[in-house]
Amino acid sequence: GDRAVGQHWVPSLRSQRLLARMPFCGCATHRRLVDVTIAALAVLAAGDGPRRPRLSIAMFSDIWDPRLALPLTTAYQHGLSPTVLGLGSAVTWGEGLGNAWNAYRNFALQHRDPDDLLLYVDAYDVMFQAGEDELIDAYLKMEQRTGRHLVYNADSLCSSPRVSEYPPSDSPWRFLNSGI
Repeated sequence: GDRAVGQHWVPSLRSQRLLARMPFCGCATHRRLVDVTIAALAVLAAGDGPRRPRLSIAMFSDIWDPRLALPLTTAYQHGLSPTVLGLGSAVTWGEGLGNAWNAYRNFALQHRDPDDLLLYVDAYDVMFQAGEDELIDAYLKMEQRTGRHLVYNADSLCSSPRVSEYPPSDSPWRFLNSGI
């Protein structure tokens, strides 16, 4: 939620929405009402304890591809708003993938609270089957169960011609799948 930055109160999105619904004509009475509301929200936010993380989802595609419809449509059906990174950028395999990695890195560094969750997904073959709360709950349970904060997608099968280069594993989820 809300947080203090120096001596300034930074309202959460929830608080901003609440304030936006308040009638405000700019008169002294309304200014005092807003000041009191902001102060009350700041006090309430300070007593909330740890804030529940928010989920930010990103995928990379250098072109507008019809296959983006599957992840975007299913995400929207569950109230999610993924960000498509890289549209219009030049990406090729090998060294050219640096543009994709830089886009993901910039997404993480520029717009995220350190406690929020970032979910990077493949741009063409992902279907969302849950909303933000369910995804966050599943992650938090997995984090508590495993003690791990960073999770990668892995597959039990690999179609890459480089399959022999993957190290052996006791897990059936041997093949890392980064989505790019």
